[in-house]
Amino acid sequence: MNRFSKFSALGCLFKLILFVLLLCCCVFPGTVFGEKSSTSSDIINSQPDASVIHFQDQFFDVYLDDTGNAWLVGFAGKILHSTNFGKNWERQQSGTDKALFTVSFVNSQQGWVAGETGTILHTQDGGMNWELQKSNVQKEQILKMQFLDLNTGYAVGSRGLVIYTNDGGNTWQRAPFSEDITLNDLCFISKKEGWIAGEFETIVYTKDAGKTWSFQKEKGLGNYFGVKFIDQHRGVAVGTECRIIVTDDGGENWRDATKNIIRKKTLLKVDFFNQKQGISIGLDGALLETNNAGEIWNPVPDIKYYNWLSGISLTENGYGLIVGNKGQISRTEENGKIWQ
Repeated sequence: MNRFSKFSALGCLFKLILFVLLLCCCVFPGTVFGEKSSTSSDIINSQPDASVIHFQDQFFDVYLDDTGNAWLVGFAGKILHSTNFGKNWERQQSGTDKALFTVSFVNSQQGWVAGETGTILHTQDGGMNWELQKSNVQKEQILKMQFLDLNTGYAVGSRGLVIYTNDGGNTWQRAPFSEDITLNDLCFISKKEGWIAGEFETIVYTKDAGKTWSFQKEKGLGNYFGVKFIDQHRGVAVGTECRIIVTDDGGENWRDATKNIIRKKTLLKVDFFNQKQGISIGLDGALLETNNAGEIWNPVPDIKYYNWLSGISLTENGYGLIVGNKGQISRTEENGKIWQ
């Protein structure tokens, strides 16, 4: 019997609610749940690139390197590229109308994007041209991808999808993961050692490049949508109703880190500038910061978003980008002290 069977009814209900929520956002992009929305002119007029960024855009993920190159992906195959830390953007032609949920680059030229129905695209020239790769995935959605070098990459998604490549995506193989649960995020700190966060408060760990997986946390009613390890010991996972858990022993033990948080908004992703400073983002404009490696989190002062924030990328030199729905792109140059 599947170890998660007793939660299947609740899981199906949660998935249905989340699907309806995302569908409404895509079909009625101006729809905001819970708070008053800004107008489309507020968004477009504040952007220097209104010709490529629109109020109807749904952005899901972003990648930023320490030289200023950035790529973001979104609904209907949209890919945007920046060379100046997100100050200006230009559109790249992906050649697909599939929703793209994740992006990963290993240098300024080589990168991958992935998303709906197993779509994976690869570029060798910084995104000027994108080529379709065979993922051998048709029914599942790829929700997060991470490449460690030109050859080694991992991706996770719906229905327990875990795939990997050792040849730059020319061939993809399924890892031996048998649970039918949605896997939302992954974080590898080396070619062999990594963590995955997902449905039913699942956190799984591998130390042999995905050949075997062990459950570090499971069988909860919530979901973890984001996971980030600062090193092989210190990690943070975030999820439903502002769940934040931290570990300092590689995930053998996890503890709660939400005692200072009053508004319990669902968190979708987490990232760090350095060993101490990090940002977590989520639904209904959730934006939290930590200055002590995730032990204590507080709302970012004087910042209020009304839309959901779903993608974040921070660099060690203090730059960062956040993306979300309604064409949301925010940037910082000072370790999150000021967001524009």
